[in-house]
Amino acid sequence: MQTATRTMNGEMDQARIDRGAAMDVQVRQASGVLRRRGLWRVGAMLCGVLVAAAAAWGDTIVLKDGRIIEGEIVRESSRYIRIKSQGISRSIRRKDIERIEREGDNTSLLDAMRSGRAYTKLSPLAQELKDAEALYRLGRFEEIPPLVEPLIGEGAKEDDMFIRWLLIENYERQGKWEEAEALLKKTLEDGRQEDKIRAQAHLDIFEENPGYTLRKVGGKRARHFLPWDMYLRGKRRNALQDPEMMEAALRAKLNQLVRSEEVGVVAFSEQLDQREMFELIDETIEEDDHASMVVKSLPYLDALHRAETAVYKADAILPGAARGFALDLVRKEVLHLDEVLRASLGRLEELYPRPEDAAVGADGVLTPEGREQWRERCDTFLKESRPRVELIEYILRRCSAYPSELQGMIEMWTDVLERIEQMQQSATRNRNRARI
Repeated sequence: MQTATRTMNGEMDQARIDRGAAMDVQVRQASGVLRRRGLWRVGAMLCGVLVAAAAAWGDTIVLKDGRIIEGEIVRESSRYIRIKSQGISRSIRRKDIERIEREGDNTSLLDAMRSGRAYTKLSPLAQELKDAEALYRLGRFEEIPPLVEPLIGEGAKEDDMFIRWLLIENYERQGKWEEAEALLKKTLEDGRQEDKIRAQAHLDIFEENPGYTLRKVGGKRARHFLPWDMYLRGKRRNALQDPEMMEAALRAKLNQLVRSEEVGVVAFSEQLDQREMFELIDETIEEDDHASMVVKSLPYLDALHRAETAVYKADAILPGAARGFALDLVRKEVLHLDEVLRASLGRLEELYPRPEDAAVGADGVLTPEGREQWRERCDTFLKESRPRVELIEYILRRCSAYPSELQGMIEMWTDVLERIEQMQQSATRNRNRARI
């Protein structure tokens, strides 16, 4: 049940559903007929009146601070967008805009639902999807198929797949295994890659557990990963009809992936070797090629890609459940690079060119020998700093996906990067000077 509602931004009040249930059913039946007859616009208007939907639809501007402005875009320039909303025109800077949704765009209903708009500000189609999610949470499974099936093809492909998964899990909750398996097999044919992975996980669990019990997952017996009370419940026929039981099976599946001895997070951490990183940094410096990038040659890249693939598959199996493993993977990598850089930055500090390192004549001007020494020292520092700067920038990119969890790492390496870049600029500026 939880997996079908992870994308829900807020939920419909139960009392509101109960009060409007009879009217909603009548309206949806009518709108479904109208849609099938090609008269969905009229049906949408009728639905909007009966459920007290709010404003007329137009363009939508979503600002970076989370605010949403709806109206009509009347003028655009390279720097500003002018929108008329509720009779008032205002100009908005493009740099403050997260995205623009224009009237007539085939935007995802799910994106609208996730935007945080009030229910009455959603389109009739998005409202119906949100209603379906709320009904699922309330366990009113029989009402879901007639509500969402007419919506297939009305939104984006992402919406259709969301509806399909809502139907699949709805059928599983009702024990309608044939209907669920039919949709799962169809998903293997036309779904996105992540949907195919998710569908295959469901089918594997069904195949491994005749009678839709929960006795084992991936060859591992349920008693090894289930609490005793759940283990006993899992032995009953149609146990997978219980959403808690099905989620436990899927979680066992994803755990097997991310904790695999061959491709998991632990397997990746065992491939990290500081000595290999020091050698790579030295090799990059010796190549004396600005195009040579140390991050393209990281000695653990193959292991990292295998672990990332495992985490990707795990997240597809149970959306959102693998985030902790993804964070753990990033943390293990950046801590490894952190240790390498800490051990090598002392050398960079020693190589930084200082006036006392070059021969200066009585007039304060570099001697010919001193000038050669100075330039050589500046060049050496710049060569040594490039791969280290590249690794710091790589650390910051990796950490940017987890700004709160890795805030300390981000702040520290941002400060170090700023300091090194200042040193680089100084060395570059002073390299050809006669006086230092």
